[in-house]
Amino acid sequence: MSTADGGRRYVFGPLEQRGLIMGLRAGQVALLATALFIAMVVLRSAPDVLGVLAAVAVSLGAVAVAFVPVGGRTASQWAPAAGRRLARLVTGCRIGVLAHRRAADPVALGVRSSRCVKSSAWNGVVVRPPAALAGLAFTELRAPDGSSVAIIHDRGSDTLTAVLDVRGGSFHLLDEGEQHRRLSAWGALLAGLAREGGAVCRVQWIERSVPGDAVALARHLAERGTVDLESAVARSYADLIAEAGTLTREHQCHVALSVRAGRRRGADPESVLLREVRLLQGQLRAADIEAGAPLSLRQVGGLLRSAFDPEDPVVLNRRGSTNPDLAGSSLPAAWPSASEESWSRWRTDRGWHATFWVAEWPRRDVGPDFLGPLLLQASGRRTIAVVMAPLPPSVGVREAEAARTAQAADDQLRYRAGFLDTARRRRESEGLARREAELADGHAAYRFSGYVTVTATDPDALEVACSETVQTAHQCHLDLRRLYGVQDLAFTWTLPLGRGLGRR
Repeated sequence: MSTADGGRRYVFGPLEQRGLIMGLRAGQVALLATALFIAMVVLRSAPDVLGVLAAVAVSLGAVAVAFVPVGGRTASQWAPAAGRRLARLVTGCRIGVLAHRRAADPVALGVRSSRCVKSSAWNGVVVRPPAALAGLAFTELRAPDGSSVAIIHDRGSDTLTAVLDVRGGSFHLLDEGEQHRRLSAWGALLAGLAREGGAVCRVQWIERSVPGDAVALARHLAERGTVDLESAVARSYADLIAEAGTLTREHQCHVALSVRAGRRRGADPESVLLREVRLLQGQLRAADIEAGAPLSLRQVGGLLRSAFDPEDPVVLNRRGSTNPDLAGSSLPAAWPSASEESWSRWRTDRGWHATFWVAEWPRRDVGPDFLGPLLLQASGRRTIAVVMAPLPPSVGVREAEAARTAQAADDQLRYRAGFLDTARRRRESEGLARREAELADGHAAYRFSGYVTVTATDPDALEVACSETVQTAHQCHLDLRRLYGVQDLAFTWTLPLGRGLGRR
């Protein structure tokens, strides 16, 4: 992302879709080469009219699979998700509807695939995390200031992650100049994480919108009110809370920071993570973002539990407000008692979830508050997550130069083959040139991806909420694509785990 018009507008480059040859992806090249080989074998085996027709049919079929889009993706791009879904159906690695119908049977609630991670005992019932969370381990360390810090070890990506609770002042109510100043401070924070030899490998921010709690609002009035609760003013305000409490929204924001679990120059990875978290807290405060202490194990458990079950956040908040020692949730109680995956959604206990990928960010110049409609106009439960991987300056420059070289070579091959130059490819070329210039000016390079999870209590409400979310995203100039076939895995990309980007 870069700025334009004197720093008053922001520009996102189009999604880079470079390939091996003339923009063709590796899968497309392999598919076309295989089809050409099969066609040649057919012609040599049957050099007649039928052989020619069969060879033409094979070639046309390969071209259709490689290039014809269905739902925004070609058949070759659908293949990994479809293959994963088919494998899970064949191996039976999922919980059937029977587990939901037998909710009173604690043994049935604890049934899980052998591929899932180590189980935990909870009131005598064996409850294991879903298979999509396989490879996670949780520990709790004591920070130098005496606070408890939850450490999430993801064995799949070999990372250690800590989570911060953050709060910001009403960004959308600030004047434009102050908004730009705060965005510049956030950009300076990210640039500091992308230093040469830095320990941070992932930084993720998560914003979750859940229904408000009218009881909590009434309790807040009783505790913090400065007027007599029997006065007409207090009674009028209490009536307003009772009527509008269920319509209010609570916004929860967290930042997850991940480092590599391997030792770095003899340093203990847990100590490195605590050091980076402490530095991040100071940088967030400098950016006018209120950063709380790292979450404890129970707080992380409560965060996970409220993500799986949409009915739990209110219960957890009320219990924590009355007894701080019981705030959050233990890890065994955080996992869903049963889950069921389908092609387009994922069910966990009372929650139905659908996750989208931000396939395209705004293709036009936007202001600093362009995400306002998606962040503030949510009528249901939804989670927005952006995961970013900082690149050292040397790596960023090398990748930008390689991308420009590959783009120029592809353009020459396309010109020789008679392909027209499209507006999208011109925008990609402009974006690559702009990125190389920004890196030369000392800006930081990041790989990043965004996801949106919509949650409801029944499938019909989920589809309505998904339609509203997609429409709201269009107001922000975002293109959302539903992640069919990998809904359980995609859901974890909106949890504070630093997931959602492939390793490099």
